[in-house]
Amino acid sequence: MVWKVVSVEDEPEIAELIRLVLDHPQIEIQTADTGPEGLALVKAQKPDLVTLDVMLPGMNGWDIYDAIRADDELKLIPIIMLSVTSVRTERRQAFLGSRINLYVTKPFDIVQLRREVAGMLGSKDLWTPPKPPVACMFDAPDQEETLQSLSPDARTTAELITAASIPTGQPPLPDPANYPVHPAILHDADRLDADRQQQSQVRRRRATAGTRLRPNVLRARRHH
Repeated sequence: MVWKVVSVEDEPEIAELIRLVLDHPQIEIQTADTGPEGLALVKAQKPDLVTLDVMLPGMNGWDIYDAIRADDELKLIPIIMLSVTSVRTERRQAFLGSRINLYVTKPFDIVQLRREVAGMLGSKDLWTPPKPPVACMFDAPDQEETLQSLSPDARTTAELITAASIPTGQPPLPDPANYPVHPAILHDADRLDADRQQQSQVRRRRATAGTRLRPNVLRARRHH
């Protein structure tokens, strides 16, 4: 949905500021810098919102306001009056608690003005930034299970892609089976195993000999 907004403002700086404040993909804004042009633009466009400066050449903002409210086709259009002075007492009652009337004193708060515009257009979240997406935590699928679930042709293609996906500068680890061991290393390993076996045999012999000598030692002590 695109909302149409008519802004009637004779000061170029303020008119540009209002354009920037109301800038949104869903808002189409048109401007006029005199009272008569502004009223004619409102009648032609029948916008969703009107912003009016009070002090305007040719026809002031209050005259435009009264003309809009007197027109059956336009009287329900929300209007925001912008002025450097406070609202007059006779106008105050029409603006109190109204959803289609708003009086804003210059200089205005940009955030507050956007909030009021969004509310009058019936879209309070118009300038609210979207919420970031919620991250979903899940377990990565097993590569082998994924490959098995594919058709033969797709599995072959996936295996080729996986094999070719090794990052540059990180070659695959070498297979030890492709590299023969030097004979000297094998000889040293065999000799180390032989020494360990020999030491184990010596320990077993000593343990056996100690067990056999213990009864003799005890008998000798008894005789003494």
